[in-house]
Amino acid sequence: MTSEDVRYREHAPHPLLRGAVQSYSSYEERHTASTEEHWLLPDANIDLVFSCSDASVEGRDGRLRPLPPVFVIGVRDESIRMVSRGLSRVLGVRFHPWHALSLLEHEADVRGCCTIVGSGLHALSQRVGPLLENGDNGAALGLVEGWLLARRRVARRAAATVEAAGLELYASNGAARVGALAERLGLSVRQLERQFKGAAGLSPKVLARLIRFSRATERLELDPGVSLTALAFELGYADQAHFIREFRAFTRMSPGAYAGQVRRHWPHGGSGLGAPRGEDPRLT
Repeated sequence: MTSEDVRYREHAPHPLLRGAVQSYSSYEERHTASTEEHWLLPDANIDLVFSCSDASVEGRDGRLRPLPPVFVIGVRDESIRMVSRGLSRVLGVRFHPWHALSLLEHEADVRGCCTIVGSGLHALSQRVGPLLENGDNGAALGLVEGWLLARRRVARRAAATVEAAGLELYASNGAARVGALAERLGLSVRQLERQFKGAAGLSPKVLARLIRFSRATERLELDPGVSLTALAFELGYADQAHFIREFRAFTRMSPGAYAGQVRRHWPHGGSGLGAPRGEDPRLT
């Protein structure tokens, strides 16, 4: 693919939503026979997606099922196969996992993947869909942000300890030790894990692994020639062998093989030339 095939932009959230929302993104691509099959990589974040496209996702039974016009992609520790045909226009909201559960309460199961949503989001999607179809991303984003601001006023906040631990894990690229985090927050490891899982749907150790994996794929996409030994050290892996084992656990391929795919599919470097962040270049 070339940069003309894909239009991808990120947008900063409203100041009142910055603690909960990492970013908004708008994405447009006209798929061809060679690009209609693609994969979503494992990810520690939760995404609310409004889609104007002919797209399907593969379930655990191996069958493809059509995606609705609005859905949530929860935290995932494995790659997910998707198929998109023709023109796709997508608007996404990326949440920190510990805030998504409260903001989307009763509207989506954020622990699932490509879940069906509740009546409030369904009604919102009926207003957002025609705007996306007409390419009016600004107006579509305005509607979505207004809905989120209204939800924020009534949503319960995640515990301060959970938010502090989560933000430190992101700031350290997943290298912060859970035991040290718990000690600084005045909790036992078990207490922190219980609070974190209740608020975010996963343990801090799993979040740390996913954050490090995401940072690794980002670096490989930007610089596929980077030294794997240096990258393993930079991201806090015990050694290169540990880095390779973790990468294989999430993708069934080595980081070197992933870098090779990036070189072939995104020859100029950077996922903006091949696919939005979070996609696996194997079948893009």
